[in-house]
Amino acid sequence: MKSVTVVVLGNQPRAFDWQRKRIAVDQITDHWSETGRWWDNETPCEFFQVLTNAGTYLLCRRVTDNHWYAKPVH
Repeated sequence: MKSVTVVVLGNQPRAFDWQRKRIAVDQITDHWSETGRWWDNETPCEFFQVLTNAGTYLLCRRVTDNHWYAKPVH
């Protein structure tokens, strides 16, 4: 996953920067949280699968520091 900047409104992603372009989120198609392997010090994450005019992406927010990551879904 690639580190990205995300615009959030009401605790939900509304847009994100991908390859020097701002991509608007048209629809959140799935949302879930994972605690990670806490015994291996993995960070809990919140996931959003989003539909955009550029395709479907998976956005991940690290809960501990609010850092976002993204990858296209094929």
